[in-house]
Amino acid sequence: MFVKIPINIFPSIVAFSFNQTDEEVIDELSTMNKELTENDLNSIKMNLGVEGRCVDFGNGIILIRMRVVPTTLSDYRCLQHEIMHAVIFICNRIEVPLLIDVTDEVYSHLVGFLTYEIYNHLD
Repeated sequence: MFVKIPINIFPSIVAFSFNQTDEEVIDELSTMNKELTENDLNSIKMNLGVEGRCVDFGNGIILIRMRVVPTTLSDYRCLQHEIMHAVIFICNRIEVPLLIDVTDEVYSHLVGFLTYEIYNHLD
């Protein structure tokens, strides 16, 4: 399963990959006009023992990848962990540091938005 979620207020797309081979992920990324470097190819690989990963390609495309389609509490915990990485990458790109009582709502709303959007695709 591959899902692309545009973040319209920020110049970003968060792509979610669940239960796909490296080749399938590479094919999907190529449809997004993403030319993969050798470093990119290494960063999307799922090493043994890794449940999920989040990759910022630096051009507005962020990939969240998991070995499985989330179904268990452990899977959802991992997904939330990776969503937080994506939010940090987005906010870092637009130079919004995480400051309690100043910018934390930006982070919280973006976590909520991505969570809502991807959970709708999982149902």
